[in-house]
Amino acid sequence: MPKTKAAKQPARPYDTVGNIIAFESGELDDDGIRGLFQHLVNTGLAWTLQGSYGRAAKQLIEAGEISPARR
Repeated sequence: MPKTKAAKQPARPYDTVGNIIAFESGELDDDGIRGLFQHLVNTGLAWTLQGSYGRAAKQLIEAGEISPARR
């Protein structure tokens, strides 16, 4: 029987809302928090959500935990 290649699954989009809910519920570890805030900064959402998200993103950037938005 000939071998067939498995179809490559498309990458799943980042679950922003799910990760925000997990963050608010205290369910994200440090890597998850950094990933969430890096995504929020990269997309610009950190600066449009309630102020605590922008302040947390700024603190993480200043601490060198995440990078400023790529331009």
